[in-house]
Amino acid sequence: MYYLYVCGPPCSGKTSLIQVLVKMLSFEVSISGDQYWAKWPELSFEERVKAVNARIVNELASARPSSALIEWVPWNGKFVTDLIGVAHDNNRIFQQVVLTADHQVLKNRKLARDGDSDLGCCPPVIVPSSTSVLWFDTGTVSPSGIADAVKKHLEA
Repeated sequence: MYYLYVCGPPCSGKTSLIQVLVKMLSFEVSISGDQYWAKWPELSFEERVKAVNARIVNELASARPSSALIEWVPWNGKFVTDLIGVAHDNNRIFQQVVLTADHQVLKNRKLARDGDSDLGCCPPVIVPSSTSVLWFDTGTVSPSGIADAVKKHLEA
């Protein structure tokens, strides 16, 4: 089985993709960083990021599910390395799906969703070159098109 990690900057379409994926594929566990982000409003941005990252990794490591859908922002760094480690420790395939769009598209989506265009600290996504990473521009590909491609890749 596999752990599917959907990530990307704010307003890149993660939630929209997740809504399609859960209808197409079966997951024993589904974890979203947003569900934890709201739990610690008193923490600084950096502390919240660390707390959410740790909570997701620990939940996945302790649950040891046969399949998992994880949604959060970071597309590289220690957090992703930790997720890969948990997947390998549990003998699961790790598949990462990185979503992005043109910076102005992301800002416009953020303005429509939240009333402001501040994307936070997230730098632009650099297209990774790895078979365990699928990259999609949500300004040009629909959530259903992405979900179809992910499903085909997982079933290959």
